[in-house]
Amino acid sequence: MLTGSKWSLLVLCILLCSISPQPYAIIEEAFLVSQSSHPFAVQDRLRDYYPTDEWRTCAPEEQGMNSTRLLEMLSYIDVSGWQMDSIIIVRGGYLVFEAYPGPLYTADYYHTQQSVTKSFMSCLVGLAIREGILPGVNTSVLDLFSERSPDNVDDRKERMTVGHLLTMTSGVEWDESTYFFNDTERNSLTRMVLSEDCIDHFLSLPMVAEPGEQWVYNSGGPIALAALIEELSDYDLMDFAEEYLLEPIGIEGAVMVKTLSGYYQGGGGLYLKPRDMARFGYLYLNGGRWDGQQVLPLDWVLDSTRFQVYLPPSLGYGYLWYLHPALDVYQAHGRFGQRIAVSPEEDMVVAFTASLPDFTYNPADELLRDYILDSIVGPPRTVSEPSGTTSTGGDHATTSLVPLMLSLFAGVLVVSALTVVSQKRSSSPS
Repeated sequence: MLTGSKWSLLVLCILLCSISPQPYAIIEEAFLVSQSSHPFAVQDRLRDYYPTDEWRTCAPEEQGMNSTRLLEMLSYIDVSGWQMDSIIIVRGGYLVFEAYPGPLYTADYYHTQQSVTKSFMSCLVGLAIREGILPGVNTSVLDLFSERSPDNVDDRKERMTVGHLLTMTSGVEWDESTYFFNDTERNSLTRMVLSEDCIDHFLSLPMVAEPGEQWVYNSGGPIALAALIEELSDYDLMDFAEEYLLEPIGIEGAVMVKTLSGYYQGGGGLYLKPRDMARFGYLYLNGGRWDGQQVLPLDWVLDSTRFQVYLPPSLGYGYLWYLHPALDVYQAHGRFGQRIAVSPEEDMVVAFTASLPDFTYNPADELLRDYILDSIVGPPRTVSEPSGTTSTGGDHATTSLVPLMLSLFAGVLVVSALTVVSQKRSSSPS
């Protein structure tokens, strides 16, 4: 689904490429210009309740969704043989659909989150910055781990920042995708978690690129961020999470496992109930607000879910969140099929848990596109938009690119006209 601003950006790219002798440079410029807006703006909505104690439920039709289409999704899952453990859909602030297709899991089961944990860690980093524990995303990682003496330190490693760990652009030598996790010699994550001190291990990895230049999937960075919060504060990481995140939004019993060297596995060790996954997504859907309290800074929600890195052909990456413009959602991804999808435009959160085998097809995006989004027939009834605009916090406001497109086009015409005049003058006798 292309919103007005996305159509404008597409038209801008076509227009500029048609008049420019360097189309690729213009496309890159247009992409950078698009980042001044936000692809998933927080909508300005009033809520009649918050699910701190419990979710309120209603029929899908009450929130503009077709229940028949959602039930067809369950039949499709069954026929396809996919091991989907739970599906939660929240729209308009109400739980409109909840299913546990597999026989082993229930609403009270604390399900592995795998790499959904990374988005959870992103949230904790934002809270640690707000509380003054971390100085900010542009701070050098080595400066923050000042009491450690890692190996292979060079100028590039000294330029590695918290932001690079959040965007998986650290530049360290890393490969956790080519080899199975039971390969203790070649899988980078396995080597790290089995090391005597996994943080020293991570910080001592050789650099292979300038920080910020290359995106490489890296679960070591979130583990280092988890350790960093503990080393710079008096908190146990999960005690910090309980005080500033979990208790305010009503999540109870969450646990995160640790590595052999005693550090929290911030890259994939979290366990949550499916409804609590939806709570976490709902916090982001509401721009960090929860029942009158700004639990997470709005700017952090927006920075986390804007394009920090472009992942060809059609994805983006924020601060440990994936961006799916074609679906108008941003998502937390986890191994074996764990997902939290947030759609501000549709006022919707979708949570999946699954037990899909490694390296097999994950149907989450297909189910989201062909059944859940396809079931939408109208707006959610509980939404009130008093201002009639999106609320994205000052400089982060989503703006139409049409005026920008017209201005750039006018500028090109002016430059062309001046060039013609200049050429005529230079060809005239002096």
